[in-house]
Amino acid sequence: MAAYLRFRVELMAIKPRIFRTFLITVDATFSDLHKAIVDAGPWGSGHSFCFACPGEGQSLIEPDGDEMSAGALVADACPLTAYFGNPTNRSLIYTYDLSERWQHCVTLEETVQERARFRRRLIAGARAFPKADMGGIDRYRELVAIAKGTAPDTPRTRNCRHRLRGWDPEFFDLAIQQEIFDED
Repeated sequence: MAAYLRFRVELMAIKPRIFRTFLITVDATFSDLHKAIVDAGPWGSGHSFCFACPGEGQSLIEPDGDEMSAGALVADACPLTAYFGNPTNRSLIYTYDLSERWQHCVTLEETVQERARFRRRLIAGARAFPKADMGGIDRYRELVAIAKGTAPDTPRTRNCRHRLRGWDPEFFDLAIQQEIFDED
């Protein structure tokens, strides 16, 4: 039997909720968790990110770089159990793309045992993540209205609709996402 951490990741400030639930091996680092979140979206991993405690603005964990926050731990070198090994630490705020500030609530639901061995496995989700570089939450809401056809028909909305072709904010197919996400 192998041990896994089951996480639920919800994009904050958006209703109805956009979420992903996945298992990741207990020896994973925060860098592995970051990659799992962006792959579950799927988003690219080319943007900056950080993890912070709920209710606190200070970064707890960041990628290694020139401008790390004082006291922040390096994501590649910090195992998930360094934080989530404490039973009182059940959630963190993950911010992806620090300029657009896509904030997610990352909750450790439980530790589970599985017969199968894998690095990570997507097990549930709902709705499509925003496309990369959409412009943040307010712009996302505007683009949802355009994609659903509820925004006024203007040259600007027609141009945006063209850019959004194929993106349906309500679409989520677990089997398709698992092909992208799962790692044995």
